[in-house]
Amino acid sequence: MMRSTLLDHFSALEDSRQAWKVVYPLSEILLIVLCGTMAGAEDFADIERWAIHKLAFLRRFLPFVRGVPSHDTLNDVMNALPAKLFSECFVAIPLLLARFELEGALVTIDAIGCQKDIAEAIRARGADFLLALKDNWPTLAEDVRLFFEREPAKPGEVFASTDGDHGRIELRRCRVSHDVAWLSTNRRFPGEPRFPALAMIGMIEAEVEREGKSSLSRRYYLFSAPLSPEKFAAAARAHWGVENRLHWVLDVVFHDDLMRLRTANGPANMAVVKHMILNLIKEIPDKASLKTRRKTLGWDDQYLANAISQPWK
Repeated sequence: MMRSTLLDHFSALEDSRQAWKVVYPLSEILLIVLCGTMAGAEDFADIERWAIHKLAFLRRFLPFVRGVPSHDTLNDVMNALPAKLFSECFVAIPLLLARFELEGALVTIDAIGCQKDIAEAIRARGADFLLALKDNWPTLAEDVRLFFEREPAKPGEVFASTDGDHGRIELRRCRVSHDVAWLSTNRRFPGEPRFPALAMIGMIEAEVEREGKSSLSRRYYLFSAPLSPEKFAAAARAHWGVENRLHWVLDVVFHDDLMRLRTANGPANMAVVKHMILNLIKEIPDKASLKTRRKTLGWDDQYLANAISQPWK
């Protein structure tokens, strides 16, 4: 089973800032703070200076369209993050779900969250799941792909829409199927994930034309709610709207009364960062001392990249 990296967990945090005022995405700020501290920076001024010199390295992971935020911005954001949720976002997803009031919500999670225990945790909270299906379950993903390729669509199973801007035209076809009984028959493969209350599978096909060139992509999903293709399209689009370049995204769609705390939590959050870094350094497959590993993180970009990309326990 695919294991998440430390960076994956950052996407569980909700940005408390007003969206229209945000210049630097939360994921970028957290990446700077994590890597800068790992590389030896001792305060936010150090972290800012490190990031300015390592912007090319940082862009290997995230866009950083606006460059590097000031040390004051780093300080303000780390103080604004709810300390308890910041700490909890690094535990398993099912434990994180237990913090949220999810009754009646539709929870969407990217492919790394396509796991049986996560689906069970969502259902136990009185919510429905929409899980992205990719190569984390290769046989299941291939079977769903072949189903949509070979089986003709029935009336009412397809919804199409067209978007266009800046010379780009996208035709999106959303197809659903409530015929999922075949996914739980005895002929299925050993070790197959049996998702609770599975009610529907879905596919979104996007055909994009830009500057005389076209591309075609398809995404596949598992659902516990028998949605219409129109509602499926809306849910998937809402999920993409918050998706970032990290590996998984937790988004509660159509439900916006989650708890938010507003306190200065900088010291507690930085203590969590340093604790995480210590754990990461201990897990680096290197016979050198912890002190030497820490120094190497500041000297060697690839060593640092490998450290933050290793599976997080």
